[in-house]
Amino acid sequence: MSEGREGGDETIELPRGNAAAATGPIFTPGEVVSGRYRIDRFLGRGAAGEVYAAFDRELGATVALKALLLGGRRDDTTLERFKREILLARRVSHPNVCRIFDLGTHLPSGGSAAVPFLTMELLEGETLQERIDEGGPLDEVAAASLVRQVADALSAAHAAGIVHRDFKSSNILLVGDPANGPRAVVTDFGLARETEVDSSTLTATGGIVGTPAYMAPEQVEGRPTDARSDVYALGVVLYEALTGHLPFEGGSPLSVAARRLRRPPTPIDSFRPELSERVQGVVRRCLERDPADRFQSALEVARAYAGEIAVRPPRRWPWLAGAAALALVGALALRWLPGTAHEAALESATRAAPRPSVAVLGLRDATGRPETAWLGGALVEMLTSELAGDGRLRSVPGETVTRVRTDLAIEPAESLATDTLGRIGQALGAEIVLLGGYTAVGEEGARRIRLDLRLQRTDGSEDLPVSIEGEEERLFELAQRAGAALR
Repeated sequence: MSEGREGGDETIELPRGNAAAATGPIFTPGEVVSGRYRIDRFLGRGAAGEVYAAFDRELGATVALKALLLGGRRDDTTLERFKREILLARRVSHPNVCRIFDLGTHLPSGGSAAVPFLTMELLEGETLQERIDEGGPLDEVAAASLVRQVADALSAAHAAGIVHRDFKSSNILLVGDPANGPRAVVTDFGLARETEVDSSTLTATGGIVGTPAYMAPEQVEGRPTDARSDVYALGVVLYEALTGHLPFEGGSPLSVAARRLRRPPTPIDSFRPELSERVQGVVRRCLERDPADRFQSALEVARAYAGEIAVRPPRRWPWLAGAAALALVGALALRWLPGTAHEAALESATRAAPRPSVAVLGLRDATGRPETAWLGGALVEMLTSELAGDGRLRSVPGETVTRVRTDLAIEPAESLATDTLGRIGQALGAEIVLLGGYTAVGEEGARRIRLDLRLQRTDGSEDLPVSIEGEEERLFELAQRAGAALR
């Protein structure tokens, strides 16, 4: 076996090159890889690798062999993810975490570049996502074992200082007889990272990392992640397992990710009203936007689901109760302040004007291609969040804006007449509207986005155009820059 190592298990050197097969699997049944592993059958292909069942002739055991696919413009990134998966997964030893055995390379017959591969535990079963798709949602009792097992797996990873960052239903394998309670195994640590690593180095390009439907808000925004980010993903998985739906759904992955920055999840009881209040409370707390308001560990999630600990309300509720009490005391103080002091305090309170409201009306797709239409929804979600980011403006909820636009038959436009602005302002209670359009130039994944935006006061008194450009891969950063400029 050709394999390079430095410094024990902390550094792994793998050759670079194009080993991706243009058509069909890289290896064929009967082929012996690296003089040791006989390929028995092809199991499947993912985004970064092909997986085979192979017989380890040295140990006399069947293993899974994962071959890394190279050859695209992201070869270096893919290779680094592959190496990280090996190093991090090796540090977690738990029955509910897929075991990694060995690492090597193989030069196929007639090939021009070596193929990096790893061997791992062969798991015969189906993913949780497949189970849900084929058999429908789980009941509370069936989900209890799942929650305990995956929570134990995540806890083991967190104890080793590792955050998974891509925990989802397709990364949970259910092994064994479903009737006797399957063993749940967490796989794919390719996006995992050590908790002490600076989150500014998530990717070389600065793009978001993970699966948008399962990402915690702090991941979407590029902020630091920790074990509580995996707790959020566990909440999404639990919601999906119990309902067959995701808590946020939409037309594109990025628009789904953006929604969680401003909107609460669809209430779980809208799909399964018969679920107990305890279970609903567990899911709600996992999906809190603020990590401080979630369960602080995966183990807490499992214990709360089992009824071993109470599902306490998020920490912000006591704070809000205190704030309400302070407001009441302040109001009473104003009532009983003597003479001029009362009048001065009342005048000061009256001068405090409410924050202006802004409504994002929608963006016109000037590109006019079906594959760029999703950008409009994603950008509207992001800009709605960004405009209210510093507290000086209050964003009108997207659902309200959509309803009013439909009622008034208003299509996305680059500017609106004064009378139309007046009707929108009256219907939405908004002083400011944002509208405009976008243009996407280039190939998918590498497009250049230009935003031509316009802020208009609904009384027609002011009109502010703003244009800004950026890369599709850095869409959130583009929205942040646009929001700052507009504010």
